[in-house]
Amino acid sequence: QPWVIYGLVRTADAVTPMPGLAVTFTTFTILYLFRAAVVAWLMWTQIINAPVSDIHAQHEEAGHAVA
Repeated sequence: QPWVIYGLVRTADAVTPMPGLAVTFTTFTILYLFRAAVVAWLMWTQIINAPVSDIHAQHEEAGHAVA
């Protein structure tokens, strides 16, 4: 902190106040949590709706256990 001179200007006096920081942080946190939830939901629906592979279908028809 080159603008703070020891014994003349304290660090607390040189700091710029950030009154809206909590609002910005909260907004971005909520936004990214929402986006993460949407991505998780899309991935889950892709997994659930994925077609069964031919190997699994052949084993199920023949009565074999699928590992």
